[in-house]
Amino acid sequence: MASLVGPARVFDLAAALPGTRHVRAADLDTLDFAGVRRAIFKTSPPAPPGGGFDPGYAFLGPDAAEYLAARGILLVGTDAMSVDPPEARELRAHRRLLEGGAAILENLELGEAPPGDYELVCLPLKIDGIDGVPARAVLRPLA
Repeated sequence: MASLVGPARVFDLAAALPGTRHVRAADLDTLDFAGVRRAIFKTSPPAPPGGGFDPGYAFLGPDAAEYLAARGILLVGTDAMSVDPPEARELRAHRRLLEGGAAILENLELGEAPPGDYELVCLPLKIDGIDGVPARAVLRPLA
């Protein structure tokens, strides 16, 4: 539970990585992770008027997942459907993050959250016997 509540930083990868969907460790190394234990990634550009779904979401390459796990990140969040690519069968990013002790939050609504530091409160439903659950995740800006 400690990984689901506490300070978090939102990073805007949509702005940092225009034109690519594969996030690499070298891409993350350009970001300021000083003091960060919970990293949340905006990967989608703002939705066009009327909404719309982008099936080409950004995902973490295996080296990016390794980079985050090696930093001791407690939680990785994303507005994407998954931290792995759509065709992934081995779920290498999921496995590496979980092995490193990180919780994973996917499908976050980050449209109104500019990059910066927040307090994250994430309250998952308790459902036995499954590997993922719905959660209410709230970001509160730190002053």
